[in-house]
Amino acid sequence: MFFSYRRWNDQPFQHNADTGTPLILDEANRTLYNRAISDPSSLTNQERRLIAHRPRPDEENTLCRNACGLSMDELINKVINSINDNNRNVVEHDGSSLSSLALSYKEASLLTVGVVKGQTSHSLFGVARLSPEDRDLKARAMEAARTDDIRAAREVAQKVQQRWLAVELAAAQALNDDDIMNSRFAMKVPWQEHVLQSTSYSAGGSASGSGGQGPGGRFTLVVIFQKEEEEEGGRLLEYKSQIRTAVYRGLHYSSRLIKDETRDRFTLH
Repeated sequence: MFFSYRRWNDQPFQHNADTGTPLILDEANRTLYNRAISDPSSLTNQERRLIAHRPRPDEENTLCRNACGLSMDELINKVINSINDNNRNVVEHDGSSLSSLALSYKEASLLTVGVVKGQTSHSLFGVARLSPEDRDLKARAMEAARTDDIRAAREVAQKVQQRWLAVELAAAQALNDDDIMNSRFAMKVPWQEHVLQSTSYSAGGSASGSGGQGPGGRFTLVVIFQKEEEEEGGRLLEYKSQIRTAVYRGLHYSSRLIKDETRDRFTLH
């Protein structure tokens, strides 16, 4: 049995689960898992974290804040508030823009994968070595151990990731081999740092997302065209549409490599 996934640095990795020594659940964990399934309300916060492989609250909040600027508690509250404000539909309709979603891709990943780097891969290795019956027991216990707020937050996060996946696939299908090669070469140049470190504002510039009100410059693509193209029957609108689509696909080709803050500095007028 092979498991294939991507690490945080976006590098693919495969593991042959059959080579590991089989794991057998000890009685303490088996008892805990069964109690989580039969009586989840009896679980303490520490037991819920143990089942879900979550670190201590202070450690989890610190790691989450370092990754996205919010503690895990604040991130969960952000999602719950968006649901209470009837904004959940922005995740469920394909027509909504990514910048209008309740979560950024990074925030969604923290809710679904966790804040500890490598934790998911480590857990996969362990689960793969369990018997089918024990794998099922562990999966049901993990689901039962989640609170309603965490379950709701993860549901929204998964839908955000699905939206991102659809956008990434559309971009990948539209880009040719040269485009992809140029994009990969571009990621070796610190252009994002240049964008984020700029402190000047262009006149009337505005960002396309909620994070666009912070410090930083706006970057402009200037296109020169003949006057006739602006008149009735010209192709100016078509040019604008093509440029907008190309820029959008380029900025959304990889949710992991291009930072949300970088995307927020680009806008088309």
